[in-house]
Amino acid sequence: MVHIRLARRGDWEAALKVDTNFETRTAWQVEEITGEERWGAILRPARLPRPQRVQLPRFPDEVQRRLWEGRDAFWVAAVGTRQVLGYLGIVVEAERFVARITEMAVDAAHRREGVGSALLEQAEAWALRQGLRQITAACPLKAEPAIAFLRRRGFGPAGYQDGYWPQQEAAFLFRKRLRR
Repeated sequence: MVHIRLARRGDWEAALKVDTNFETRTAWQVEEITGEERWGAILRPARLPRPQRVQLPRFPDEVQRRLWEGRDAFWVAAVGTRQVLGYLGIVVEAERFVARITEMAVDAAHRREGVGSALLEQAEAWALRQGLRQITAACPLKAEPAIAFLRRRGFGPAGYQDGYWPQQEAAFLFRKRLRR
């Protein structure tokens, strides 16, 4: 049985082993609109000619662990005491009443089993208890499985930011208003 709980000291090494790779057939394209009286962007999915295996960038293990330890909240989905199936980290932007998801992953072998939904439900309930009004997330434009997951869970588009990720990849930004 999977338990969602705050990370403990021994969880960091197990979380580093979570397989965050994924395969996609879709990437999102950005069309910027500029003019004297209007500006904006249109994001649209583009079908890739063949499936693409994607490995998301991550910092070296020790740096990643320190980043995770510094989060306002960091949950793991665990079986027993050591097997971590997924994780979700949050940073609070108190001045805006926002919980920002900094990272979320479910091991490839355990996707579509409700692990991601359980992690997200925990984060949303926690954010409400903290008096926060919305939760936000960013996804690389090629992370179609994550984009589809967030949309199914009630997140709407909040924009995009070029050069968001360490390799300067653009991010699709999402937000969800939290309701009591």
